[in-house]
Formats: sequence, C-alpha cells, structure tokens
Amino acid sequence: MNNLIFNQAGVNQLQAHLLGLSIALLLLEITEIRTDFDSWLRKWFNLTASQLSQLQNMDPTFKQELANAIANNYAAGLTVNFVKEDKDEEKVPDKKNVVVHGLDEWQDPVGSHLTNMLILPLMIRIQYI
Repeated sequence: MNNLIFNQAGVNQLQAHLLGLSIALLLLEITEIRTDFDSWLRKWFNLTASQLSQLQNMDPTFKQELANAIANNYAAGLTVNFVKEDKDEEKVPDKKNVVVHGLDEWQDPVGSHLTNMLILPLMIRIQYI
C-alpha cells in the first residue's frame, strides 16, 4: 500500500494498516517517522506540490515534535485523531490552519508515562481558511 491521497480517508487507511503490522514492522515505521518524517510521508502519500512545499517549509522544531508525538502514539497502539477538511478547489492560494492538541503530552515515549496517568489523545485538525 502506497501512494495514498493525503486526506481523511488516506490517513485512516494508513493508520489501520500500521496498527495491523507485526511489532517488528511497526517499530521500523516508528523509527522512520522519528528520524525522517518527510521521507516517511512521501513513502506513503502521493503529496501534491503544495503539500510538499508546506512540508519543507514547516518549522523544523514543530515538525520533529509532531513526528515524535505521532510515533509515540503508534507505539502505544493508538491512532491519531486526525481530521482534514476537503479543500474547496476554487480557493487559491492553499491557506490552511493546523491545530494540534496533546502535542506536549506525547513527546515522551509511552513507557515513561505513569500507569495511573490519563493519556490525552493526540489530535490534529487541518482546516482551510
């Protein structure tokens, strides 16, 4: 499975695939997310020129925090609560607002969380403005 569209359905399909992998294969994916998030996204998604540009221009610190949070979420066996609005084709340029909840809570590996601590879900919402 590759060349998914980076939309709600594509992300849902990839997450279901990833969480169905063996632990060894999932760990390989998690490592790739942490070490080369851009390549990992390009491996799975057929990104548009605009999406590639936005990925390359994303703040490096934010991008690494996002990659760590996503990887840690998958390591916990959880999907990311991801919502991406469909783009109105008539809207140019492609301006969007990215909102992430739970980013700080997912920076530490899952094993470092206390067993009685409530783990908040990682939530990513992309909406066009």
